[in-house]
Amino acid sequence: MPKISVLIPAYINNKKELKLFSSLSGRHARRKTNLCLCEGLKACVELFRLRLDLIQRAFFSGEHIPEEIFPGLKLEEISNEQMKRISPSVSPQGIIMILRRPQFANFADFLPEKNSFVVALDKIQDPGNLGTMIRTLK
Repeated sequence: MPKISVLIPAYINNKKELKLFSSLSGRHARRKTNLCLCEGLKACVELFRLRLDLIQRAFFSGEHIPEEIFPGLKLEEISNEQMKRISPSVSPQGIIMILRRPQFANFADFLPEKNSFVVALDKIQDPGNLGTMIRTLK
């Protein structure tokens, strides 16, 4: 039997909480609270799939979100007005998640020597190009 998401009609009655969530669109508030926002169905599905551990709260408004998309996640329904206050978008997409800011590794911790360097490559399609870069680095 598939897991079903829990849908809770929850209006954010606490003004401090609503103000906090609204402030997360600014860098200062994100750094101070160590929280951030994820908005939109596609982005929230990816976050749920890849980093469920970061999600603190999940809100939706307006159109009903199918439960099978977020199995086991507690989705809280809020009013459209509250969604507009929380969302940094002019036209909110109807789903927003509050999450812990991910922690990233410091590359300096991985360097074996003081004067060494790191080369990061992305989406190399031609193996010949990779070989040329490696020879150039030597």
